Amino acid sequence: MKEIPEEIKKAIDDSKIKIVEKSPKLIPYDINFTTPPDEITASNPELLKAFNKQISDDTPKWLNIWFTYTPPTQKLSSKITLKHNVDDVIYGDEFLKSHIMKRSKGMMEGFNYLPDKGIWNIYGKNEAQATIESILTRDLRAWGIYDNGNVIKVRLYILRMMFDISLGNTSPFDTSRPELVAFKNGTYNILTNRVQPHASKDYLLTYHNYSIDPSNNSCPATDHLMKKMFGDASITLQEYIGYMFYHSYSKFNKAVFLHGTGGNGKSTFINHVLKNVIGDDNNSAIPPNEMGSKQNKFNKAELFRKEVNMVADIDDSYIENTAILKNLTGGDSINAEFKGIQGFHFRNYAKLLFSANSLPKFRDDSDGFASRLITIDTINPNTRNEPNGHPEWWNDIDMNAVKKEAPSFAVKCMQLFREVLDRNGFTIPDSVRDSTNKWKDDNNKFKNFVEDCLELTEDDTNGEKAIYIHDQWVKYAKNNGYSDKMSIQTMANKLEKYGIHRKRSRNGYGISDTTNAVSRFMGVRVITDGYD
Repeated sequence: MKEIPEEIKKAIDDSKIKIVEKSPKLIPYDINFTTPPDEITASNPELLKAFNKQISDDTPKWLNIWFTYTPPTQKLSSKITLKHNVDDVIYGDEFLKSHIMKRSKGMMEGFNYLPDKGIWNIYGKNEAQATIESILTRDLRAWGIYDNGNVIKVRLYILRMMFDISLGNTSPFDTSRPELVAFKNGTYNILTNRVQPHASKDYLLTYHNYSIDPSNNSCPATDHLMKKMFGDASITLQEYIGYMFYHSYSKFNKAVFLHGTGGNGKSTFINHVLKNVIGDDNNSAIPPNEMGSKQNKFNKAELFRKEVNMVADIDDSYIENTAILKNLTGGDSINAEFKGIQGFHFRNYAKLLFSANSLPKFRDDSDGFASRLITIDTINPNTRNEPNGHPEWWNDIDMNAVKKEAPSFAVKCMQLFREVLDRNGFTIPDSVRDSTNKWKDDNNKFKNFVEDCLELTEDDTNGEKAIYIHDQWVKYAKNNGYSDKMSIQTMANKLEKYGIHRKRSRNGYGISDTTNAVSRFMGVRVITDGYD
């Protein structure tokens, strides 16, 4: 029998005791062109085992390759065959280490972490599956072993391992820390005024493609522009822009409307904030009268992952659905759906900022809605280059400098909002308070009814029948195009704010007088018959 050469024996012994680590930088090659062993090596089990171990060191841990030997027979010659196996567990585990991907009960399509940005990406319908299959196909093809069966078994393993039971029914993005903001150079903490390294555990969704320096909040060109355009109200607007970076409505339920004549630069300022400060990917543009409408049932989903919903030059039509505005600014869980994808719940944190030449009307005069509104008037004239315009207004405004100041302006706004958190309220100058109150009063239909149709007689012991005043309200509302839906009890609650109380009494005026005690609003009389 032929002796095994000593050098081959030594190689076999070394392979038994030496653990050979695979190179972390393997160069893919088509394994089908692997040089097979010669007949002597292939026919010897020990030699073949050593040979197979050597060639497997040049492949990834998830790819096992080996040669088998079939001895010759009387009819057939010997055969050396290359075989391979893709280990779905090893491949899948390595895949999920380099591609952090998860699924949860509330987000079955999945989401993946982008380490360079410090944020998570939400997958659309079948996007996770397509991403996995694309990467997997390229890997298998590079090694010459592409096979649909391998793709399916590995993909199924990865999708199953992506599901994170620990997340439960809640979305991790709804419980993330709202004070953390992802920038190019790290994650900024509004509360500590520090930049920290990006981390997947922060579960952030929005990214800003510029770096910031917390020690630099100098933006003189932007300050000058805002002072010329908004006067003393510029501080309120800067605080609200800082609020846009804070990913929650839990502290303040506010929406801002910018108001001023056409052509005075409101849109220019808004576009600057959208593009250079907040970022194109972090905003939506749904007009207030389209939010939550049945005709646009998917638009609520557009607010997901956005820091602001900002629309310039909205019209002055009625805001029919004020409930959705209250819902969006209330920090409540919202049900939404993307077209073709299962509905999901999320907590909206997109701040609402609109601009208008003429402010919209609303029928909701409840305190719950009115308290959410902030109106900021512009103080500059029409700045367009047209008759009666004042294009010279822009002469001392350097928009290039304003754009360059975007990072320091963002820092200033976030630092101002930190002060808002500390004192638990926005800065509201008289100009903002007066403008906001005027808009609320103009839309307080019941207040208009009281002023137009009723006379308050505080010391009078007489009163009008409650049903009579209610009838006058119905007429007034219909004549003015308002909703007349208001119970007598709701009316009683509203009149109490004027010092008018309801009780049973015989003392009345004229047409509403009676000898019987009836429910009356005391100290008030009707002076105009519902505008009839």
